[in-house]
Amino acid sequence: MKRFFPLLAFSLLLAQGSNLLAQSKIKDGTVSPSSSLPSANAILELESANKGLLLPRVALNSVLDASPLSAHVAGITIYNTVSAGSPPDDVQPGFYYNNGSRWIMLSSRGPWNNTRTKTGAGANTDSVYIMGNAGIGIDTATARLDINGNIRVRNIPLSDTTEDISLVVDKNGYLKRNLNESRGIIRGYLNSDFTSGTSSASIDKITDITEVHDPGNDFNAATSVFTAPVTGLYRIGMTTAAVATATTPTNYVFGLAGSTDWVLRFTIDDVVIESAPASSGASNSFTGLAQLTAGQDYYFGISYNLKLLAYPSGGTGTGIGSYFEIQLLQN
Repeated sequence: MKRFFPLLAFSLLLAQGSNLLAQSKIKDGTVSPSSSLPSANAILELESANKGLLLPRVALNSVLDASPLSAHVAGITIYNTVSAGSPPDDVQPGFYYNNGSRWIMLSSRGPWNNTRTKTGAGANTDSVYIMGNAGIGIDTATARLDINGNIRVRNIPLSDTTEDISLVVDKNGYLKRNLNESRGIIRGYLNSDFTSGTSSASIDKITDITEVHDPGNDFNAATSVFTAPVTGLYRIGMTTAAVATATTPTNYVFGLAGSTDWVLRFTIDDVVIESAPASSGASNSFTGLAQLTAGQDYYFGISYNLKLLAYPSGGTGTGIGSYFEIQLLQN
């Protein structure tokens, strides 16, 4: 019974509301050898080989709410039993201490979770994730990763595809994909010969264009239609190998058309086209600028009595005869 006396005496003193100017040690006799004196640096020492300290178990509402306490008191420590509140001020079961104005969770692990177990990461080799914003050099992160200061990245591999897109920084410091590399740009070539109709009143849409670069999926290869992603100034380019299918009294027209009329067009003298060899055609390149409207459809077209060659032949070899380009320059 002797071993319980210190605990009983301590409890009686607390019950009487006495001011005890002394250090105390409470033990249950399971540790041997054991000193009866407390540590010189402790106001209270607990000693046991098979028991622990059970702190008050309470239900908190949020880290900002002192309840069930009547007020925030710096230094108070409890065990919270519930999940409550709304992020970022919510609480989860675990130990909390109060800093005088809010509850702070005691944890050996930070907010990062292991990607495999979906629980708190415990090793610096874990693959981790976080669902909120993360700040480096700043305590008010406003983006998924908010960095205040220089950034250094080492040993970046070289790009290995033309589909890669460079990154730019806007005036507010946000990192973004380069717009005129990711949208509003297409390059393609004519995959098979295309022959226009015989009506002088129509614009014949060039079909069977094979894409080689279209990172924003702005060109529909099935319909040969380009849909402008944003309103802006675009560069339009065409290279054609063309022959005449019949003589015409007017010049031949090439260009980009909208729903009802040409948006940008180029003309070639009829004599140049009609005198070109049928196997190689007359080769011409055109470049111009046009204002296109977001959401509107456009297509490459030619006038009547024309044949575009996909793969012209000649004494110097064969190659792609007709190819096309659209690129956003300014919006």
